[in-house]
Order: sequence, then structure tokens, then C-alpha cells
Amino acid sequence: MMQTLGALYFAFGMLNWMTKSGLIGGIYNRPIAVANFTHFTVVAIAILKALIAHSAISISIWIIGALYLVFALAFTLILLRHPLKENSFV
Repeated sequence: MMQTLGALYFAFGMLNWMTKSGLIGGIYNRPIAVANFTHFTVVAIAILKALIAHSAISISIWIIGALYLVFALAFTLILLRHPLKENSFV
């Protein structure tokens, strides 16, 4: 089970790595943005649920949960906003 989960994370990481130079946001690379948004949001909710049920969980889980929440919020912004053009400030 853990090898399957590791393969899933590796494949997801490779997908993100291969699209790193592409424009993301709005309609551009929308499936990548939706996949990342869904992943980080679901895991953040699951960790939050575990922390509410068991408040004595170690500080490392709190930190991981906070990081997942930050990434979930970041991908929410990426998903809902149009990307800036590279020369928009020049």
C-alpha cells in the first residue's frame, strides 16, 4: 500500500515538474491546477479532521497540516485567477 502511495506521489510530482515552465492559472493548464487544488484541499481537510479528533497529535502533524492548508489556498488562487503575462510590468 505504501509503495502504491509513493508511486502516486512520484507520478504527481513528475506531472508538476514537466509542466513547470508552462503558464498555469485561469484556463491554462487547468487540469494541473485542479489536480493540485484537489489534492492539497482534501489532505488539509483530513489532517484538520484528525487534529480536531485527537488534539494531542505531535507538532510535526500540525506543521504538515499548516503547509497543506497554505498550498490549498495558493492553488485556490491559481485556479481562480488569470495568470499574469511575463512582460506585464515592463
